[in-house]
Amino acid sequence: MPDINLLKGHKLPQGFQTVRRIPQGTGKVTLIVLLILVVLELGLYGMLRVKKNNVVSDTTQKEQEISQFKSSIESQADEINEAVAGQFTAQTFAELFEKHIYWTKVLEEMGKVTLKTVSFQNLQGGSEEAEFIVSGTAASFSEVGKFLLGFETSKNFESVELLSTEPDQVAGFVQFEVKVQMDKNLLLDYDEDIKPITP
Repeated sequence: MPDINLLKGHKLPQGFQTVRRIPQGTGKVTLIVLLILVVLELGLYGMLRVKKNNVVSDTTQKEQEISQFKSSIESQADEINEAVAGQFTAQTFAELFEKHIYWTKVLEEMGKVTLKTVSFQNLQGGSEEAEFIVSGTAASFSEVGKFLLGFETSKNFESVELLSTEPDQVAGFVQFEVKVQMDKNLLLDYDEDIKPITP
């Protein structure tokens, strides 16, 4: 039976086109290109994944190191505090020692002119004014007088002024306070390099 072409000699309506055949072998090339793209994407994804894991691992390691460092500091905090306190104590001791050295000659001179019946309770002085105030107790008013006379006879004490006296009937002694002007060289003779510190 012969083929009957009903559309023979007629044009296709607008909007209709004839479908051309795809040449053989083109599908294989497209498939190969697609496979290559998929492989590249998988490789790139794998590289990014590995890089991300490395970054996370490095971050975790650094955090652990920081945590260990903090723990180390906290465990040594007591030792650090003790060292700081020890340094402060050493500085305080150095200052006290310096004061003692600076006033040693004054104390020695006071010991030379003071009777055994007199005891000192407090000493306040300043190197710039070259004077000091000493308070203490004596067995009687006459002992206070002898104490003043001893200071006046010393060549290192320029003037002595009695500021106050008060008898203590219960304890049986006399409290006194004396202001003494001294020779400034009494301090400086001991060591010129020592800085004066007011006791």
